[in-house]
Amino acid sequence: MPLGMDGKPVDGVLRLHSFPPLGRVSQTDSQSVAFSVVLEVGDLDGDKPWEVCVWHSSGDESIWEETILSSTPENDSPTCLSTSNGKQLFYCISLPISRSLHFTLKFRSDPAQPWSWVRDRLSLDDGLVLSNAGTLYQVEDNLSDVIQGLNPVLKVSCVASQTPRTQLWTIEAAAGPACDAESAYTDLELGNPWGSFIR
Repeated sequence: MPLGMDGKPVDGVLRLHSFPPLGRVSQTDSQSVAFSVVLEVGDLDGDKPWEVCVWHSSGDESIWEETILSSTPENDSPTCLSTSNGKQLFYCISLPISRSLHFTLKFRSDPAQPWSWVRDRLSLDDGLVLSNAGTLYQVEDNLSDVIQGLNPVLKVSCVASQTPRTQLWTIEAAAGPACDAESAYTDLELGNPWGSFIR
């Protein structure tokens, strides 16, 4: 992923790859998330003391914390199948997760330099990781626990599912009657799944 909007290197960085990915929803069966980041920098910048940090918030809390990823020695680094025009630096860390974990990344070439946010450089939204372990499989009777700002006009009911570990709801709303040959419809806002729009 080129960090420069014009395709040019930004702050010495050629590309940045992460798993779990940014701008998407990921799932894990564990109660921890193993982050892996590959930072591709120019050959002239490869010897700088680069740092990568994950900025994260757990569950429904609005408290964000930062954790600097550990640099992985080259002999312990994963094998990359793609070629690089520069030097590849590898970072990893494991973070605990209860039900969900929102995160983004930032980097800098030296501890004395300011951080560069991936969101600013690449216009990528935060990533979201959902845990399938433990409490996530408990039945949620209240859809507002999943969709924040759920429209109170909607009539929501839990319904039985034939698929294991699946929760279903029906959502109903009143609409005006049709007039002659003209159909009627109503526009209603649902809410924000997991508190924000993430593709």
